[in-house]
Amino acid sequence: MKHVPAVRSLFLPAIILLAVAVIAPSHLFAQSRTGTIRGTITDPSGAAIPGARVTVTNAATNVSQSSVTNEVGIFVVPFLPPGKYVIAAEKDGFKSLRRSGITLQVSDSLTIDLALELGGTAERVDVEATAPLVNASNASLGQVIENRRIVELPLNGREPFALAALSPGVLPPPAAGFVHLGGSVPSINGASNFTSEVTVDGMPNTTPRNSGRNNFLIYTPSVDAVAEFKVETNSLSAEFGRFNGGVISVVMKSGTNDWHGSVYHFHRNSAFDANSFFNNRAGLPLGALRRNQFGFTLGGPVRIPKLYNGRDRTFFFIDYEGFREAQLANSTFTVPTALERAGDFSQTRTSSGALITIYDPMTNRQVNGNWVRSPFPGNIIPADRISPVSRRLVDYYPLPTNNRLVGNLDVTSSRRNITDTGDIRIDHNISERNRLFGRYSIQYPFVGEPNFFGNIANPTNPPLTQRRHSFTLQDTITVSPTLIVNINYGILRMFGTRTAWSDGFDVTTIGMAENLRDGQQVRAIPVMSISGMSGLANGSQNYSTQLNHTLQGSVTKIAGSHTLKMGADFRAYFINQLQNTRAQGTFSYGTSFTQGPNPFQASATGGFGFATFLLGIPTGSIGIDPAIASRNLYQAYFVQDDWRVTRRLTLNLGLRYEINFPRVERYDRFSVLALSAPSPIANQVPGYSNLRGLMQFGASGSRHYTDTDLNNFAPRVGLAYQLRPTTTLRAGYGIFYGLAPTDASGPSGGFVDGFQVVTSVVASLDGITPIVTHANPFPNGINQPKSASELDAFSLLGQEVRSADIGQATPYFQNWNFSIQQSLGDSLLVEVAYAGNKGTRTAFGSINLNALTADQMALGAQNNELVDNPFFGVITDPTSALSRPQITRGQLLRPFPQYTNVFAIFPSIGSSIYHSFQMRVEKRFSKGFTVLGAFTAAKNINDTAQDAAGPGTGVQDPTNLRAERSLDAQDVSRRLVISGVWELPIGRGKRFGAGMPKALDLVIGGWQFNGIATFQTGLPLVMTSLGAPRPDQIKKAEQVDGPAQNRLNRWFDTSAYAVPAAFRYGNSSRTAPDLRMHGINNFDLSLFKNFQIVERVRAQLRFESFNAFNRVQFAAPGTQAGTVGFGVVTAQQNTPRQLQLALKLLF
Repeated sequence: MKHVPAVRSLFLPAIILLAVAVIAPSHLFAQSRTGTIRGTITDPSGAAIPGARVTVTNAATNVSQSSVTNEVGIFVVPFLPPGKYVIAAEKDGFKSLRRSGITLQVSDSLTIDLALELGGTAERVDVEATAPLVNASNASLGQVIENRRIVELPLNGREPFALAALSPGVLPPPAAGFVHLGGSVPSINGASNFTSEVTVDGMPNTTPRNSGRNNFLIYTPSVDAVAEFKVETNSLSAEFGRFNGGVISVVMKSGTNDWHGSVYHFHRNSAFDANSFFNNRAGLPLGALRRNQFGFTLGGPVRIPKLYNGRDRTFFFIDYEGFREAQLANSTFTVPTALERAGDFSQTRTSSGALITIYDPMTNRQVNGNWVRSPFPGNIIPADRISPVSRRLVDYYPLPTNNRLVGNLDVTSSRRNITDTGDIRIDHNISERNRLFGRYSIQYPFVGEPNFFGNIANPTNPPLTQRRHSFTLQDTITVSPTLIVNINYGILRMFGTRTAWSDGFDVTTIGMAENLRDGQQVRAIPVMSISGMSGLANGSQNYSTQLNHTLQGSVTKIAGSHTLKMGADFRAYFINQLQNTRAQGTFSYGTSFTQGPNPFQASATGGFGFATFLLGIPTGSIGIDPAIASRNLYQAYFVQDDWRVTRRLTLNLGLRYEINFPRVERYDRFSVLALSAPSPIANQVPGYSNLRGLMQFGASGSRHYTDTDLNNFAPRVGLAYQLRPTTTLRAGYGIFYGLAPTDASGPSGGFVDGFQVVTSVVASLDGITPIVTHANPFPNGINQPKSASELDAFSLLGQEVRSADIGQATPYFQNWNFSIQQSLGDSLLVEVAYAGNKGTRTAFGSINLNALTADQMALGAQNNELVDNPFFGVITDPTSALSRPQITRGQLLRPFPQYTNVFAIFPSIGSSIYHSFQMRVEKRFSKGFTVLGAFTAAKNINDTAQDAAGPGTGVQDPTNLRAERSLDAQDVSRRLVISGVWELPIGRGKRFGAGMPKALDLVIGGWQFNGIATFQTGLPLVMTSLGAPRPDQIKKAEQVDGPAQNRLNRWFDTSAYAVPAAFRYGNSSRTAPDLRMHGINNFDLSLFKNFQIVERVRAQLRFESFNAFNRVQFAAPGTQAGTVGFGVVTAQQNTPRQLQLALKLLF
């Protein structure tokens, strides 16, 4: 195993950090939750005024921060919380100046130049002016989602991070895909979803999970607790790192000098909702739903009567939100018909009406040198050939409810979801030079998943219980007007568990073997996947905890025209994970054992997965996983210089250095297959003296299973040039190191072979003749895990290994952009930009290094011929096919014939490229309305993706990875989002009816209209095939013309694809460039009525409609060539129209 010296703990980095904070100029992540106001002060002639005192005061808290202009007249005031500010400037010999009306948003860097008039300081000039709209400080692309949009735009489910999709270059995860409980992390500028960073109050709010290399949210705050957030998508400064795409920086609300808060209740009732397209088609009613979201917020100064008055000094903010949902959920499955349950397939047909013939796997024979099989007479499996286990399992299938070939079961089941969320935040100004704040948040979700089959063999996920905690503490110290220190510390913790529907079930009661029951890590019905049919049982039981510690610190130094930053970032990620999807066994039933007449050739009209199931012929495996306890450390150091070269030109120059230490495991349970090392049996097998592959177990030295990547230098450069006060040109480039496959993870991260054991079903020796049934799928026993002292180089011979290391490294992404910003008037901004993102060393999911080449596969049935096994007597594992006297000829052609499969997990050998044109039009709130429009035209090409949600596919030919390059499975060529808030200009104090009577104003005044309109092209189709990973494309693939609802049974020309001939790969690309699923055309609208109760108290009645015009977005059609559902659409991707009512009391 490979080792390098590593930092042994966080103590040394912490000491270094504190030293840096004292002696060096710097500035770190706190900038992500705060903002900066900078500028130059000049006299009437335009000359700089040094030594002028500048005071920036928060209008809500009356907390001030001061600075003094340096020798070139520049002042910089950093670490300012978002809010409204007043700037005061004074200098002897000049009139004092007070400028109000400045709104500072999260991560803003505002340039406010001031000109002082000659006179005495007792004279004051007052100016009311908004902050400039154009960004003249840096080249970063991004969008602030301010509080008004967050709390007033229609938001189904009230997840604030969903509003990140209002920004250009941001793509939410597919609606039908996995959305992590408590919120989702979108794709940003071509990077995979769940690979960007989300910070809350400046601290990371994400964690890796079972497989590493993804960022999952730990905590999602209530909408009413969020002040605002910013989405930064390209060319961020050197203070940011460890993400693939961008950063979402969230700032929570805090207390002010005035008491403020809200009480609210949002209610949804399915009685007001529309039914789904497929429910209507099937004549099914809409499932009942009742959802209530309720809570309160309260903030203000901390006051203890007669003891303490925190006005201008100490503030608090607390909030609580409850979520209660009871739903009768609808779903569609494909289940066996009454005839098929009895083995009668005389009426089982393809979508074109052709009979699917069932062949008898026990009739294999050679005719004229070719292998053939005979069909069952009458296409009926004799009763005595049906497995008794299958007869019992079939009873768990509900009967069909319709006659459709695909989706013949429409069913409903109850779901109950509960979540409680709460926050408490304290801000304390120890002195004018020292500010401290702390926040603690909790979130307790429970997802009561529906049991659609109404029994213990239900194939969907079982209920989930989680506990989430977030804590942040930050201290900001102003050492001098030009030197500021900032220290952050944060903790994130999450616990989650699921229990299988059939937990505790004894499989011997349905006729399965005792050794299967005794070898199960979880006693439950094995998970059964049946080609062309919905499966039985579910393997999503798990137990996991995630714990993150983060320490960040910084100092800011202003020196002349330079704002220098240098900082450090230390993180520790801990994962305790037991998530074994094979714990009870996973069996698959494909068409290969019932296809024919050539038993090696898959086709749409030969073989049926359910027939294979009735015969009881499984493939698959059972596994026993350890409860992995892994940890990885992350360090980063950076320097950033924002240099205001002239009053028009600013350069941003930065360098970040990162070390992402590979994970360690508490008990050193690691394994690595050294691919080039001699095998321990090389001299024991005649003719295989050059046999390679040596298993190594445990850890020593640094305890890492692979080398630490020490070359991660990330330069950043940007410029902003102000052509005129209303126009800026900006350009930027940077390298960003992303999420590594070496992060903390559970067993799915690989490299735990031997400690994690898998026993595969040896269903056949020649690939066509079955030798076991699922009554006793492991006749030679089930492997058990061993301790490190019991494992040696001979362990795992004859088995599958998932510990091959062909290079795991931290991926890096090159970002670049060029943009032009133009402000029109005081409130309208237009920006056009070109943005690119190139990924290097991106990770594939897994690659089988032991696969045959295309030329070797072309040998055909010769590979399945049984020959004398040279490993017989050397490999002695009775559960392995390689321990038998005979072995297939093809096995001996593999690069590592002493193993079945050899997987490299997450090898860092992929790449990606993303190009986009982006346009943003923003009308800041004025005259009663605000509008934001975001357009993106993009193309995203890659070899592989690491999306946590949405469609994907594995590698087809491991020896030809170039063929994997294609459009990303979530490529969106065009996307337009328009959002806005409009206070109707009618009523008292408005443009129309300003003096109307109160009674009339109560009816027609105070109305507000809000909306989000989304238009998006569909995602490319991911093509697969029977008998091969991908189909053959035999002509140009075209989508069928006509309205979408007329194309549901044939979304595209299915004749363009064919099942590949036996023993060869398909020629189609990973995604179909000319075929896309249905696009998005959606409107979410809301109408408010505001009632002013007293001066500082108002009520708000809300009417919200999601998918207001009930537009249907159909899900992707079936994409497996050779199956009944190929090209057929059976589901709706989006939700039908839903209505929500709400009442809020605001004060």
